[in-house]
Amino acid sequence: TPKGVQLSHRAILVSMSGLYVQLCLPPHDITFDHNDVYLSFLSLAHVYEQLLQ
Repeated sequence: TPKGVQLSHRAILVSMSGLYVQLCLPPHDITFDHNDVYLSFLSLAHVYEQLLQ
C-alpha cells in the first residue's frame, strides 16, 4: 500500500531557499505567480519531483 508524508508549507519554503543558496541566486531573481503552470508526469507519490521543479 502506498504511504505518504505530509509536507508543511515551511518545509517546502526551506527546501526552496536551500535551492536558491545552492544555485547562488538571490531570492528576488525567481518569482512565481498565479499564471505559472506546471505539468507533473509522475504520480502524487513523487511530490519531491514537484518540489525540485
